[in-house]
Amino acid sequence: MNQYNPLISVIVPIYNVEPYIEDCLESLHLQDYQHLEILLIDDGSTDGSAAVCKKYVQLDKRFSYFYKKNSGQSGARNFALDRCHGEYISFVDSDDLVAHNFYSVISKKLSLNIDIVQFGFYYGTTRDVLMHKFSNRELTSRECLSEFLLYGPDVVWCRIFSSKLFENIRFKEGIIKEDTYILPTLIKQARLIVSTDECLYFYRQRVGSTMNSGFSRKLYDTMVVYEHVMRETEFDKNIYSIAVARSIVAMANLYSQFVNDRNFTDDDKRIVIYKGREYLGIYKRYAKYADIKLSYRFQIFLFSVSPRLCSFVLHLNRDIQ
Repeated sequence: MNQYNPLISVIVPIYNVEPYIEDCLESLHLQDYQHLEILLIDDGSTDGSAAVCKKYVQLDKRFSYFYKKNSGQSGARNFALDRCHGEYISFVDSDDLVAHNFYSVISKKLSLNIDIVQFGFYYGTTRDVLMHKFSNRELTSRECLSEFLLYGPDVVWCRIFSSKLFENIRFKEGIIKEDTYILPTLIKQARLIVSTDECLYFYRQRVGSTMNSGFSRKLYDTMVVYEHVMRETEFDKNIYSIAVARSIVAMANLYSQFVNDRNFTDDDKRIVIYKGREYLGIYKRYAKYADIKLSYRFQIFLFSVSPRLCSFVLHLNRDIQ
């Protein structure tokens, strides 16, 4: 019987989520695993989020509330990482929910040699919706990196991490796709990763969230992120070739997503195409080292022929789905 009951630090960044925060905090309050510290990081909210947080601090001794000047989700997470005490770190977005037995289930997967546990999630707040599932298996860091680059998901909240991984690592602040940026670095350090087919998290997709917002020049952060991902995988030709392939796919999707947006200027298009072709040059040298999935190969081929043709096909595929 597993007697290992580590303290798990649950980090919840909060910014103007009054319509959703109570659902999130109630799902954490109902956890039957007691060895939790739940850090509510109010990143300068101007709505009623603070009042809801303070109610749960009074209700449940596992909760603590911190207010800080707004600096974005990465800043709020880093603020918490500097203050948490857990042997493991869990991230929960403030508009999402977790299953009521979430941490009791996860705690049974933990042991001293396991650095990351991956778990499934639902796209919505009920079990009647589409889900993302992992298979039950153990992975090395190399295996996990390859799987992550090919299939994602690019989020920290579907994983629990040993706090040792964060000793010298923090989220990059001031960019979007900060999870994509940090995950290869964390995975690369891990000794052993465990995946479970249990779905324990409810991901609320809502209009107006960062990932669902329209074109912004901040989307140039995509290039910063994938340059970093490629640097982090240079130690292994197989993984690096997958990272390069994924970077081309990212440029193709960036072009496709915003090609008809009037804010996406001709200069923007030229820059995205330039970076995509730069990555194509690298890909041609390294593609032989890895088994790139067919959908990546197809998008890379289309983008190399014509970014506009690639955009048309990607839009057509989205419409069919």
